[in-house]
Amino acid sequence: MKKSKKFALLTGAVVGATAIAAHVMKKKAEKTTYEADLIEPIEKRKMGLYEKYCKRILDIACATAAIVVFSPLYLGVAALVKLKLGSPVLFTQDRPGLIGKDGKETVFKMYKFRTMTDERDENGELLPDDVRLTKF
Repeated sequence: MKKSKKFALLTGAVVGATAIAAHVMKKKAEKTTYEADLIEPIEKRKMGLYEKYCKRILDIACATAAIVVFSPLYLGVAALVKLKLGSPVLFTQDRPGLIGKDGKETVFKMYKFRTMTDERDENGELLPDDVRLTKF
C-alpha cells in the first residue's frame, strides 16, 4: 500500500474517532446540565461567649506561637532568596478579599517569598513566566 493511502486511512480514522468522541461528550454534557436554584441566605445567629471572646484570643495566641516557632525557617528562606535572587525578598500583590459591610470587596495585600527573577528582553519587557521562574 502506498504511503499516501496509509496516510489517508490514518487521517480518516483520526477524524472519525474525533467525531465520535465529540458526539459522546455532547450527549454526556446534555445529561449533566442542570439549572441552578437560588440559595436562601443564612440567617444571622447569636454568637456565644466562646465565639465572641475566647476564639479570638485563642487565634491570636496560636498565630503568635506559630510565628515564633517558624521564624528561624522564615529567616533561612529569606537569606536564601536574598543570595540567589537578590532584592526584594518578598513579593507583594493586592488581592480581592471578603465582602465588607458596605457590600464591596475588600482588597488586602498578599506577601510571599519571591520565586521569579526580574529578567527583561531587549525592549525592556518582562520575559514569560516560565523563563523567569527559578528552580529555587
